[in-house]
Amino acid sequence: MEELINASRRSVRRASVGAEPYSYSQSLIERSWRRCEQQYLIDRARHTAPAVVEQHELAEYKDRYGEFARLARAEMHNLYNQISGSGYALLLSNVEGLILEFVGDPALNPQFRSVGLWQGAIWSEQHEGTNGIGTCIAEQRPVMVVRDQHFRRRHAGLTCAGAPIIEPSGELFGVLDASTVNNLDTPSSQLHTLALVSASAQHISKWRFINAFPTATIVRFHSRPEYVGLINDGAIAVDEDGTVLAADNNALLFLGAADRSDVVGRLIYELFDINAATLAQQACQSWRPPYWTMHGIRRAGRFFATVLGSQKQTISIHPLQSADNTTPSRSQRLHPALHDLSAGDPTMLQLAKKAQKVAGRGIPILLHGETGTGKDVFARAIHCASGRQGELVAVNCAAIPGNLIESELFGYRPGAFTGAQKTA
Repeated sequence: MEELINASRRSVRRASVGAEPYSYSQSLIERSWRRCEQQYLIDRARHTAPAVVEQHELAEYKDRYGEFARLARAEMHNLYNQISGSGYALLLSNVEGLILEFVGDPALNPQFRSVGLWQGAIWSEQHEGTNGIGTCIAEQRPVMVVRDQHFRRRHAGLTCAGAPIIEPSGELFGVLDASTVNNLDTPSSQLHTLALVSASAQHISKWRFINAFPTATIVRFHSRPEYVGLINDGAIAVDEDGTVLAADNNALLFLGAADRSDVVGRLIYELFDINAATLAQQACQSWRPPYWTMHGIRRAGRFFATVLGSQKQTISIHPLQSADNTTPSRSQRLHPALHDLSAGDPTMLQLAKKAQKVAGRGIPILLHGETGTGKDVFARAIHCASGRQGELVAVNCAAIPGNLIESELFGYRPGAFTGAQKTA
């Protein structure tokens, strides 16, 4: 056994040269190798074909996923557009390691089939040893396995990056994986791929949480306003009586809850200084700035929040009235014109007039102000006043992972990381 662990360490060291952020994987890979040796009794040198389910069984498994499979495949295509041409393929597995979906370059399909990375194949650790899908399931965290870090010797040419997809209950639901055959890039260059896969997996998890409670109100919150509505905010589902139905992992972290039982089943006013009636009002007042503040009860602190009302919820409130006693349209409430922003305030009126003068002249405009003052609403009004064709595209830098921000904003040279094509 000691010889096996030493071999694992040598493999990690070779893969980690010049890549300090990747050194975390040493203990992770060693744990996986121990499981393969001691629990699964896998023969590293034995060359066996992957276990594959019959087509009718695969169809039954995919049917169980229903709408989720459709969304996951759409997200896989979005991600693949970012890594196409890199030799990577994207795979979606269930919690048992069964590959349900495959998105990749058709020209490379024979290579992936030859190593068993295909729909219907089972890539749990029990079957295939250390790998991106199986080890992600075992560790329930993002995992990268580079070349001979794989336990089975026949997988030594593979590089895999797997990230968990989480159920609203907090249980593991599946794995999103990016794998390539015979890739010789350094581990540091693979971190970009792992970050992209992790972000997509979190996006799928968040979408699944929101859509799991169609009749509930979803509260999304964060201690920093720029993160509200993004994949790293907290989310809780609340019924019409104000009872918390579910909370995602981020929400538990923000609330300092050790377990879901500390949050689920409690009334919303036990967690925040709000109640069911407040949530109902916030869900209807979409004309207001995109977030509002609330404070924790059990764990003190200020949070910024937004509310998604249920599609089946009926709330009786008085509609917003304009100065001439008419009710503005939904479009007017969501995207007011520059001249409608002042609301009688002379300072805002002056700012709107200044913006009107420069709108459409190709002059960069910098807006600054306190959180929650509606800078995004003002920016959209300027865009509408400019007469430009097309939609305003807002880029929230907080949504870009830290190790991607530099390359996404300032460009990168071909080969800087897996699939890099855009030049600086």
